[in-house]
Amino acid sequence: MRASALLAASALLLSSCLGQQEVDRRHGAHVERGRTVSPSAYAWYARARHFHRLGQLGLAREAYDAVLDSDPKSGAAWAGLASTYCEEDPERAEAAFEKGLARAAETLPLHLARGRCELGWGKTAPALSSARLAFLVDPASPEANALLVEALAAVGQRDEATRVQRGQRLYARTQDQATPQSATRTQVDRALSSGDFALAEALSLELMTRSTLSARALALGQREYAAAEAALVALAAPSDVRAWAVLSLTQGIRAEPPGGPGELGELLTCLWAQELRTSVGTAAAAAFLNAGGSDAASTLRAWRIEGDPLLAACAARLEAPTSAPP
Repeated sequence: MRASALLAASALLLSSCLGQQEVDRRHGAHVERGRTVSPSAYAWYARARHFHRLGQLGLAREAYDAVLDSDPKSGAAWAGLASTYCEEDPERAEAAFEKGLARAAETLPLHLARGRCELGWGKTAPALSSARLAFLVDPASPEANALLVEALAAVGQRDEATRVQRGQRLYARTQDQATPQSATRTQVDRALSSGDFALAEALSLELMTRSTLSARALALGQREYAAAEAALVALAAPSDVRAWAVLSLTQGIRAEPPGGPGELGELLTCLWAQELRTSVGTAAAAAFLNAGGSDAASTLRAWRIEGDPLLAACAARLEAPTSAPP
C-alpha cells in the first residue's frame, strides 16, 4: 500500500508540477536542450529501459507503447520497441523501424538500433547502410562510429574501417584535451541551488547516482525537483531505497524508512532524522540515529567534520536546541 501511495503521488507530481520537461542530450562536455516531452513519457521510457535490460520484453514493449502514446515522435522509444523484436520476429522489427523512421523527430537511435539488428541477422550490406545514415546524422557519436567500423569490417572494407576508427580516436583525444577538470560535488550543489537542473544532471553523471542527486536537491530545498527525480528512479529501479526515502520525505507520508541508516547513506539518514525530530520529537530522532550502530551525539559530531557541507548543515540543525519541548 505504501509503494502504491507513493507511486500515485509521484505520478500526480510528475504530471502537474513539472509540465513539459526538456530532454538533455550530452555530446562530450557539451549539453544541449532538446524538444520537450511529457513527464509521463519520460517516466515510462525509464521503465521500458529497465525491463528491456532485464530481458522482460513483454513488459518493455508495453512501456515503450505507453511512451509512444504520449510522445509519438520519440525516436528512442521507436528504436527500443523495434529492437525488442529483433531476435524473435525480424519482420515485425523491420515494420517498427520503418514506422519509427516515418514518425520520429530523432532518427539517430533508430539507425543505430536497426544497424545492430541487421548485423545480428547477418544482413551486412543493410547494416552498413544504417551505419552510414547514423554517421551522417551525428559524425561525433561514438555509437555511430563503432557501428560503422563494425559494419565496414563485416563487409570486408577493413581499410575504411581503420580510417574511421583512427578519426574517432583523434576526435576523442581532442575532446579530452578540451574537457575541463572533472566536475565536483560543489559544482553540482551550486547548479541545484540555482535551479539549473540540466547542468546539475550533466555534472553529476560521473559523481553520483540519480537517487543521490535527488537527495542533495532535497537537502538544498528543491523539493519538487527532488521528488520528480526520485519518482523516475523509483519507476525504473523499484529496489532503490534512497529514491523511496526521498519520495517519502517530499510527500509527507509518515512511515518507517525504506532502509536502515547504512542503506540510506549519511545525508538521507540525517534528513530522515530531521523529519522525525520535527514531526515526532527529539527522542525519536536520536533513537533512529542510534540504530545505526553508534550513539547519536558521536554520529552528529562525525558528520560535522565529514567534509560535506550539506551533511554538516543537517547535523547542525539536529544539534540545535528545540524552541519548545517535544
